[in-house]
Amino acid sequence: MNTAKATNPTSVAPATETSTNIQERDTVTLDLLNGSEPSIGVETPNFSAMTETQFHLTMVKATDKANEYAEQHGLAIYQIILPGLEFAKAQFAEGKTVNGCTGIEAYIKSLGLQPPTIRKWRERAANRDFLKQINQLTFVPHIGGPVKTLAGNLAKVIDLTADKADVEEMLPNAHQPVIKTYKRDQLKAWNSKPFYCATTVHNWDVDVAVSAAQKCVRDGDEGNGCYWIRELYWTNDQKLSPINIWKKLFIFYGEEIGLADLSIKTHLLEFEQLAEKVKDGRHSDLLYVINGMMLLRRAKKSRAADNAILWFEQNPTYVPPTPEKIEYYATADLPTPVVPDKVYDKHTATGRKKKRGLEHFLKEAAVLTNESDIAPFQAPVTVVDPEKPFPTEASL
Repeated sequence: MNTAKATNPTSVAPATETSTNIQERDTVTLDLLNGSEPSIGVETPNFSAMTETQFHLTMVKATDKANEYAEQHGLAIYQIILPGLEFAKAQFAEGKTVNGCTGIEAYIKSLGLQPPTIRKWRERAANRDFLKQINQLTFVPHIGGPVKTLAGNLAKVIDLTADKADVEEMLPNAHQPVIKTYKRDQLKAWNSKPFYCATTVHNWDVDVAVSAAQKCVRDGDEGNGCYWIRELYWTNDQKLSPINIWKKLFIFYGEEIGLADLSIKTHLLEFEQLAEKVKDGRHSDLLYVINGMMLLRRAKKSRAADNAILWFEQNPTYVPPTPEKIEYYATADLPTPVVPDKVYDKHTATGRKKKRGLEHFLKEAAVLTNESDIAPFQAPVTVVDPEKPFPTEASL
């Protein structure tokens, strides 16, 4: 990644002894809590006591840190350089210059950043702060209500006292919940809702969004299909409703494509694995979710398997034939299939009695009907020593 210094090497004045000291100050801290989502802490220096050059050098260092951490921890790193940008904006309002710039957008560009990126970071940071404020509001659990425990597991409140709560907690990989007791202030609200009563980030009913996404696969509607799968992705990301995006895509494949293109499932599995590998704070995995939706939209379609399921649902009176019926159908007076002669190849006792070996199998029994255009096996052209019918390790 190009850092601010590399992007604009001539925009920084030669470092004096004072500016070097400023540049070496540790003005940015990144506190990782429990190895989970980063919490950004910023030690704001006294900008007003600095010269223009000293301030700009400090901002260059903060920008370098922001670029470095943004690769790992997402766009909330905006908070690292926010104080300096606000100070620079105030300087420009007073008619002053910073690094030869007279406006905030020009100065942002001189740091090797783009104003639209900063605006995006500002919006994401504001949304994040707003969600944190909501989560810090007082939460009062109630009997029967869903809660999140200290371990982050879903639980249901079954009893309450003045300061404690008994809950049925669902542990990872468990089939039945276990009863545990927590202090009431240790429980948090569980806001995620099941799909049948939840709405998406843009206030669509989740079940409508799922249905619309599948219809787009069926109809080959790529533009709207990408819209709906994004809607479901962000709804899950914002914890509005637990939606397994890849499970949905695999269901779409099984119901709408299936036997029409068996290669699709392999590509879809690969996309799922790649999505897991690139998942980060900038939602890079969304790229493969969209790839998956576009793959399904463009594939040949067949609803044979799903139609088979629906047929049995629509014909509940259907019953398999009884043993008596099967015996009847097997009687000698009914027509019997004609067995082609090639059936009796070297794999059958009759074929072996007829002295049929590999030559008969390759010329007659193994001949394909409706053969694909995939290139046939290409035999090696090297003559192998009859004494050594296969290459040995040494010869390789």
